[in-house]
This record gives sequence, C-alpha cells and structure tokens, in this order.
Amino acid sequence: MAADLATAQPPIDMLFFDWGRTELRPETLPLLDAVAARWTSEGGRLAIDGYSDRSGSAATNRRITVRRLSGITAALVARGVPRTSIIPRPHGEQDAPVPTEDGVREVQNRRVELRLTP
Repeated sequence: MAADLATAQPPIDMLFFDWGRTELRPETLPLLDAVAARWTSEGGRLAIDGYSDRSGSAATNRRITVRRLSGITAALVARGVPRTSIIPRPHGEQDAPVPTEDGVREVQNRRVELRLTP
C-alpha cells in the first residue's frame, strides 16, 4: 500500500542530504516553509518518503533514513503542520529512485519526497 500512496501524487518537493548526514541543508528551510504553507491552504495529509543510497549496510541506511524523516517531521510541526497529518515512510535503500550497485554513493537517492495526499 505504501508504494500505491507514494505514486498516487507527484512530489510537491524533494529534499536532498549530504552523504552520511541527517541535518537539513540551509537551502531546504524555505522549501519546508513553502510545503507548510501549501498544506495550510490545501489540507490533507503530508506523506514524506525517505530514501538512501547504497553506500552503507541496509540497516545503517534505514536508520539514517528514519533520522532524516524525524528531522523533517519536527521542522514541519514547527511550521504549523500537525504531527497527525504527517505520514513518514522510510524506504532506506530499497526502492531507490536511481538504481545503483551496492556501495555506491548517489545523491539522487539520499532524498525525501514530500506529497500531499487526500
């Protein structure tokens, strides 16, 4: 079902992360402001799908994805989006948007996609 929700709506934004990092980049803060403003005007639920590259173990990649989603959730809540309206979905390295071999660093896979869902 998560895959169905992930593809039901196109992402309204994507946030990228530096390798091995969970901190939000400074340039993502205005994007989160815009996402929160859009949620305020449209309502619904805000799905956040997190991915990682394949440069670490699957367990490590999943943990870092969960930490990234937690940081984004906290930032959205601070911007007025209720926690109950946010659906974090960690995918880790499985279902990576850009297929790579194991051990490869790929910035396009170190991302979180944000979607408004009804």
